[in-house]
Amino acid sequence: MTFASAIRLTAIFSMILAIAGCTSQASSSRAASGPPPPDVAVVTVHPEDTAIYREYAAQTFARDMVEVRGRVDGYIDKRLFETGSDVKAGQPLYILDLRPYEADVQKARGELSQGEANREFAAKQVALLQAEADLAQAQANLVKAQRDVDRLRPLVK
Repeated sequence: MTFASAIRLTAIFSMILAIAGCTSQASSSRAASGPPPPDVAVVTVHPEDTAIYREYAAQTFARDMVEVRGRVDGYIDKRLFETGSDVKAGQPLYILDLRPYEADVQKARGELSQGEANREFAAKQVALLQAEADLAQAQANLVKAQRDVDRLRPLVK
């Protein structure tokens, strides 16, 4: 846009405003003869702090989400932390009901004792069987010796 065209545009705009001003004066004189203006309520505005609330349809998640998984099965007897509080690594969080574990230990001890008793019994059984085998061998040797004696007695005479 050149300087001359800008001046022409400004002149045209000024003429439009002048014409519009003339018509508004004529219409204002007509409006004065019309009905009176309506009553208007006035409120004085004072500056003050106001909280801004916004509602959104969404889901929120914690920034540091921690999943707690138990490494053993059992019933929780006592909780050692407050919900929402910070915990440290290695800090006990729960005390479990120890009765099932104590029962398992007693059962394992019983099975161990039963296994030791079975081993002793088997050792005694093996010893008994060995003794019976030795006795049978001795009896067989006695029978053979008796037969040898019976066979050799006529030869000795």
